[in-house]
Amino acid sequence: MFAGLIAGLELQANYAMLFWMVGLAVGLVLTPERRLLLRPDFLIGAALEGAIALPSLVWQ
Repeated sequence: MFAGLIAGLELQANYAMLFWMVGLAVGLVLTPERRLLLRPDFLIGAALEGAIALPSLVWQ
């Protein structure tokens, strides 16, 4: 969840964080660690990140 907070705040300042997040997601999907994507902590963090970044993305 903390990572979602940090990612959301980073997206407020710099959209380059999207490249890192896409690379991380692709890496997780292509490895056996993809089970981490279904953990509640990951889903809550992703929702938190989206909620924080959404106003900035809509404004652009």
